[in-house]
Amino acid sequence: MRLLILLLWLPGWVWAQRAGTDSLRLGGKTVVKLAPLALIDPDATIQFGLERRLGPRRSVQAEAGYGWSGLQVLEGDLSDYRRSLYRFRTELRYYTGRYRTNRRKGIAVRTDFPLGNYWGPELLVKQINFGRNESIWEFSGYSPDGRANYRTRELGFVERSRLVLGGHLKMGRQIAFYNTEKATYSRVLLDLYVGIGARWAVTKGPAQELCGCGFGPNRLAPGRSVLPSLTAGIKLGLLK
Repeated sequence: MRLLILLLWLPGWVWAQRAGTDSLRLGGKTVVKLAPLALIDPDATIQFGLERRLGPRRSVQAEAGYGWSGLQVLEGDLSDYRRSLYRFRTELRYYTGRYRTNRRKGIAVRTDFPLGNYWGPELLVKQINFGRNESIWEFSGYSPDGRANYRTRELGFVERSRLVLGGHLKMGRQIAFYNTEKATYSRVLLDLYVGIGARWAVTKGPAQELCGCGFGPNRLAPGRSVLPSLTAGIKLGLLK
């Protein structure tokens, strides 16, 4: 009986000893983040964020980004406009449990910061100010033979603005990088997420026919719109 108990207890003890050597306590309550995919968005921004732990399984994250005309990589409906763009995101996170480990490889992690799967609501605010030199065709009278004549009138630099408010329910996973040679976790984190929600937008400016040349309502023309919204991304973080 004693031998049987010893045989049942020994594998767990061996794994615990190995996990203890391969584990690292990740301290800290704040993660500084960079959103690299924001640079290849049609409304490109340089975007940073901070995630702050509120409890064992809760945190709050805030992001801010700024973009300008020369930053855009992909072609979009604002490519011909001079513009400035501000983007803000705020979210609450609820982590579903402890960071999962790999027992077969003897990897374990004890952390004061939530890692693993999470979900939570997000609020998005985006402000775009854009403009360019524009002209219009206007009626100038009739010719002697009765034909209507038109001429081009320069309007100069015309400014417009667009405000977007959005809400999403996001799900994601935040992981830590594991160094197999040193058997330790680094403080560099990878945050992957997807979300679904809706966006409300209002565009202000002169009432002209402008082609937005994209999916959905023309966002260059004055007016309001409400559309479903999908969001997805990757963020790199550094645990402080």
